[in-house]
Amino acid sequence: MEKKRLYIVGAGGFGREVAAWARDCCQAAEDLELVGFLDDNPHALSGKPADLRVVGSIDQHQFGPNDRAFVAMCEPRIKKKVVEKLRGRVEFAKLIHPSAVIGAYCTIGVGSILCPNAVLTANVTIGDHVHLNLKVTVGHDAQIGSFCTLNSHTDITGSAMLGEGVFCGSHTVVLPNARVGAFARVGAGTVVLRNVPPDTTVMGVPARRL
Repeated sequence: MEKKRLYIVGAGGFGREVAAWARDCCQAAEDLELVGFLDDNPHALSGKPADLRVVGSIDQHQFGPNDRAFVAMCEPRIKKKVVEKLRGRVEFAKLIHPSAVIGAYCTIGVGSILCPNAVLTANVTIGDHVHLNLKVTVGHDAQIGSFCTLNSHTDITGSAMLGEGVFCGSHTVVLPNARVGAFARVGAGTVVLRNVPPDTTVMGVPARRL
């Protein structure tokens, strides 16, 4: 059986973190081969020891029929822009680390990344190209919109809803039934008690607009 060739799009900090976890996924699935990074900066890894290398640019790389890719860029608007560049050129892969816990009746969109020890409990909906970093927990019936980035130790509780492109800093807590609008930014350590409007930045305990 011919292996699927897996590319990491973005050789920045998150991309390099994901590279190690992608190897774990490839070991668990014998039909995957990790090829390397795609980045428009050919010197993105300069001065940083790495087992993989930049093998091509995002704009110009020619994909084959067995190629798969996922975008490992944290900034939601940039991530969405790069996905649009790649759409129709390559099939997007989900990257779900073997240590992630996925409960009953959860759905996960294409291109999404679940890092080590991420937890989805029950009836969770994850959109496309969502990043759940280390030890993120998403409670029952919560909905996470496409292109969201949830940094480490974020806790999205039951029935909370995040719109498209929300960015949550590490140790964010979104309490039950709260709504966070599209492309809002929630600072590290923030506790969201009530709804957050789109395109706003909040921080603090409780969350306040900056």
